[in-house]
Amino acid sequence: GGRRQGVTVPTSQARIRRCFDSIQKRAKEKRDELSEEDLRTHFIKTDILGFLGFHQIGVDIRLEKTIHGRGERPDIECLDEYGNVILVVEFKKPSIRRRSLNKYIEELGSKYVMPLKARYGILTNGLSIFLFERIGVNLHTLLEKELDCLDENDFKLMAHRLQKPAYDMTSIERVTEYFKEFSDPKEMRPLNSELAREFFLEDFTLKEGSLFSKLIKATIELFDHQYERSKFLTSAYDFWLKSYAKKPERIPKSWDRLLSSFEMETSEEDLYKFMFSLETTFALFTRLILAKACEDHKFPHIDFKKFLDKIRGFRGDIPLVAWGILLSQWIENMRDNLVESVFEEDIFYWWTDEFDAMRDRDVVALFSPDVVDNEILPFGKCLSDVMFTLYKYDFSKIVGDPLGDLYQKYFDRDTRKALGEFYTPKEVVSYILDSVGYNGQFIKEKRLLDPACGSGTFLVDALKRYLDTSTSNAKKNGWGKVLTKLCNEYHIVGFDIHPFATIMSQIHFMLVLLPYYKEAIETEKGFVLRRIPIFRTDSLAFERKEEREDITSLADGGKNVRLSIPLPVKKKIDDSEFLKIRIVMPRSQEVWDKTDLTSYQQYFCALQAIFDTVKYQSRSDDYGIDTDLLERRFKEYLQDKKWSELVGFFAPYGDQILSTIKDLRYKFGDGRLVKSIEDVMLGGLLKNYVKYDYVVGNPPYVRFHGLSEEDKKSYSKNFKSAYKQYDLYVLFVEKGVRWLNEDGRFGYIISSKFCASDYGKNLRRYLLDNVSINEIVDVSSLSIFKDASIYPYILTMEKEGDEKKRMANGIRISVNIKNEETFTDRQFDTELVSQSRFHNNADFLFDLQAEEGRLVVDKIEKGTSPLKDIAKVTRGFRPPPEQLIISQARHSQLTDAKQELYKKLIIGKDIVSSFRLRWSGNY
Repeated sequence: GGRRQGVTVPTSQARIRRCFDSIQKRAKEKRDELSEEDLRTHFIKTDILGFLGFHQIGVDIRLEKTIHGRGERPDIECLDEYGNVILVVEFKKPSIRRRSLNKYIEELGSKYVMPLKARYGILTNGLSIFLFERIGVNLHTLLEKELDCLDENDFKLMAHRLQKPAYDMTSIERVTEYFKEFSDPKEMRPLNSELAREFFLEDFTLKEGSLFSKLIKATIELFDHQYERSKFLTSAYDFWLKSYAKKPERIPKSWDRLLSSFEMETSEEDLYKFMFSLETTFALFTRLILAKACEDHKFPHIDFKKFLDKIRGFRGDIPLVAWGILLSQWIENMRDNLVESVFEEDIFYWWTDEFDAMRDRDVVALFSPDVVDNEILPFGKCLSDVMFTLYKYDFSKIVGDPLGDLYQKYFDRDTRKALGEFYTPKEVVSYILDSVGYNGQFIKEKRLLDPACGSGTFLVDALKRYLDTSTSNAKKNGWGKVLTKLCNEYHIVGFDIHPFATIMSQIHFMLVLLPYYKEAIETEKGFVLRRIPIFRTDSLAFERKEEREDITSLADGGKNVRLSIPLPVKKKIDDSEFLKIRIVMPRSQEVWDKTDLTSYQQYFCALQAIFDTVKYQSRSDDYGIDTDLLERRFKEYLQDKKWSELVGFFAPYGDQILSTIKDLRYKFGDGRLVKSIEDVMLGGLLKNYVKYDYVVGNPPYVRFHGLSEEDKKSYSKNFKSAYKQYDLYVLFVEKGVRWLNEDGRFGYIISSKFCASDYGKNLRRYLLDNVSINEIVDVSSLSIFKDASIYPYILTMEKEGDEKKRMANGIRISVNIKNEETFTDRQFDTELVSQSRFHNNADFLFDLQAEEGRLVVDKIEKGTSPLKDIAKVTRGFRPPPEQLIISQARHSQLTDAKQELYKKLIIGKDIVSSFRLRWSGNY
């Protein structure tokens, strides 16, 4: 029998017969009145699905209307515990006769059974029933009868075939049988189907009850178990708290529900633990998405069957801990055979500690509670669930925009914002890239930078354009040459300070590259892409010495540069300070003098060769540079150079890095952070010494009072625009202009406040002295920014050293875009104003009034005084502490005397438009 609400019920044919009798009776009585929805509801009420083992509506029973409401799903879907569709049921009105039902059979198959890979399909009008089994791509009829003609054998058939399957994923035999079913791609759900994509999101979006939420819960439990037991986790989490954690201004509703279901609160302690575990889970799962996509695209060496072979090696029952052990090994395989930089260890790799420690244990030991803590088993079970569920999806036919869209929906907008990334709509990204002229064949020789790349929206759109323009070149020279040029010569570069954002951006980038990378591998034996130029680095720090940055110091008579790199490593678990290591690298002039390298591009390639060698040897527990291996790497990256000379020059620097890694491993317990060192070095070179033809992006918005005193001091020293109570985005604007080549082009979406605020004065002056402003577009009224607390402008400019040209420049200004369609079609009105107008006022205000409006303003200003000349203007009202804010209902319960103490509170979200308020009821 099946279980329903904890009570065992018999699945007797007689009970099923009575259910169908009830359906038939109701259909006959109300043949002309009964709707498909009524029939479906009655079908559920008769409890047939409960007899078959399906119990929870919304989990293993999904209803079209109540769950989705879009009319694009079958009326009922019944799923097993891994989201595989066992059967779908489609209802038609009883008034539709049996003969007329035949025309809906093809629709049942093509719209629902085939895309969902359902095993069975049922079509009924409450009086007749059609039962089909899917065999390959065909529907095989098992049953076609009037309900009152069904006999005992028919009920036995349904009870046997339609039962919800039970799985034992500790059984080698059952696991092998499960995956064998999906060894044929025809049995997988193709993600080019909208219906399959919806199911993917049902399984893996961040919501209560999804498989993804279960993995987060298991990750939190593993965190609780390992924190303070694992030196690496303790250091990594505490470093994350100090460097990256930031409480969201508004906690997403999905988080609230999850925290409640996990029996956690919204206190800082629980919230930060949840956020760190969430980022860990995202980082793990998105890498699995990339690995599965590569397997489905038939990449060599990426074969899940080998993973299964290791499982079969247990030769008996599978211990749950084995899934963590094998998944850790599989990720290492991805690192070695796919793209090293995407699968390298970082602070989110702490979950591997417990599992890696048991790699060499025999199978019997892995079942022993003396060896394996029970607290880690739920995480192992969730990993197996994720693998079983993910494996049924076929990524082979989904590339480009559809795959990117799926990725964007999976990584939902509210979560991005809460984790510190502002979502940039695709329409805006496309508009900015068009506005700066990132189009056409010539971009293959240009360089583009997004210095705060988030999950990579700008980079991915730029990458698609770069690849489109490279097709002819690829036909001639192969995609391997194109991709090598793209990455090793850093034509599209991303920086982000947050390790989580860097990971998400790298994976997003790689998902677009897949078909091109696959072709490169097929046509060029041994081709491998070791890294893509997206680095975790602070875009506003580590400036060159001549730009007055005090973090970088010259040593050894000016021959070398020593970088101080903070790492998530503590000498002891209870330390409050983190380790800083010193890495020494040759100054560029020393490289030009002592080798035949002549450019920063060649220097970048040399550094890549060094780090490739360093990482290979540190994984082999060998801490001296292998000069033969280093020479082979130099040959890969640098053609026609004196390789032995390069080895002699750079080998001592590689030895120093390996010595540092050895200390990290043996003195402080971990040597996993080579990637952190590499990012500082490679990112530092690209950040401090390279100019770009395009700088684009959506920089972070961080208010002045949210900055540390150390950062305020550094920014004040290094940025002209660090004025009064500035927002961090103004520094990104100034830095973006500094990054530009002569005639380089700039495009950001930023807050409009810089145009008129006090803190924007120095930035406005800096821009007027260095650029020709091409366009300022006010997009704040568009609904795509309805949740934003800022009023955004799109600002596009180009570097211009000639003052006369800057003063003569005309700026296109648009302040009244009516809707998204007008914006997307580029049909909005613009006014042309002279850039010189912005020079001709004391504070360099960017006055966006059209000329007609300007005449009115001029008239008002004549004979009047600015308010600041006769009054003291201070910062706006600060909201009181949360405990002093009460609701309207609570206010009404207070005494008159108490009520007088409270005033109506208006905050940002109460501002409906420029001239309207909608009070939210708070006092």
